[in-house]
Parts: sequence; C-alpha cells; structure tokens
Amino acid sequence: MVTQIEKTLKEKERMKYINPEKALEEKTLGNDLFSKGDYPNAIKHYSEAILRNPDDAKLFSNRAACYQKLAEFQLALRDCDKCIQLDPNFVKGYTRRGLALIAMKEFSKAQAAYEKALEIDKNNQEAIEGFKKCILSSSSNPDEVRKRAMADPEVQ
Repeated sequence: MVTQIEKTLKEKERMKYINPEKALEEKTLGNDLFSKGDYPNAIKHYSEAILRNPDDAKLFSNRAACYQKLAEFQLALRDCDKCIQLDPNFVKGYTRRGLALIAMKEFSKAQAAYEKALEIDKNNQEAIEGFKKCILSSSSNPDEVRKRAMADPEVQ
C-alpha cells in the first residue's frame, strides 16, 4: 500500500515537471551546442528536454547523434531504439541506428535498420548510402559472411 502511494506521488511530481515549451527551449540550446561541436553540453540540454517531454522521438534522435560524435555507440543505439519505439515512422531513428551499428561492426543489423528506413522513405539518401556501405562492408568481413550463412535456412 505504501509503495503504491509513493509511486503515485512520484508520478505526480514527474507530471509537474513535464513542460513541452521548456523542452523546446532546451532542444534549441542543445541544437546550438551541437552545431558548435560541444556534444557533452548538448547532451545535457537534450537530456533535460527529454525529462520535460519524454514522448518526443526527435529529442532521443538528437541525443543519439551527440553520443555518436563522442563514439558512445551503445548509448546512441539505446536512444535510437527509444526514438523508434516512440515514432516508428521517423526515418532518422533508423538511419542513426544504422550508423551506430556500422561503427560497432554489426553490418547485418545496420543493413536491417537501413532497409526499414527505406521502407518508410525509399528516396532517403542517408539510408541509401548507409545500405550500400553495409553491403560493401559485410561482403568483405568474414564474420559477417559467416553470420549471413548461418542465418540462411538453406545452409542449415
């Protein structure tokens, strides 16, 4: 009973903190810092924006871009996944996911992300280029060739 009351109070506190206008201000500050190459401080502002508006997929996508610039690919991937969960039709969520996976040498997973982006927007240049890069990289990577072979039902 006490834990339910605590949960309710915490949820009320969280809801008081939600403020889309303040989130937009924080996003704008984050965008400005990102354009200046100050990725750690941009992350702080995007994180604050996310706290203020946790249902905005673009905020997670923007923070993922910062994490990628800092070579924090696992964190970028986590934010891309949240972005996609919030807005499955937002192409940048998939292209940024693909970019993070390429950096992690997960070419087949990256290819799947780019394929999904192309299902949404077949003319998206970032998705087209990323998809091509995956094909080239995976065809020359023995581990990826082995993974594809093991996933092929005819090989098994």
